[in-house]
Amino acid sequence: MAALPSLSQVIAHVESCQRVREEMFDALADTGHALAIMLYIEREAAVRDRILEGLSPKAREVVETLTESIREVLAENKRQELSP
Repeated sequence: MAALPSLSQVIAHVESCQRVREEMFDALADTGHALAIMLYIEREAAVRDRILEGLSPKAREVVETLTESIREVLAENKRQELSP
């Protein structure tokens, strides 16, 4: 029978898993932002809709929220440029 891991080994493994999870989350967030920017730039509504159809409902919601945020930021920047 194999020996059980020590507490320090378990803690080290949990910390390693936590680092991997954080890296994966960061990569997913970066991908979401990039997709939102691409969808904002895409002029063809059919293309945007087709891309969004391929996403899970939660991913679609996140990307749509990010895209709307981009619209709001750009609109605000434009207002500031036009104001005296």
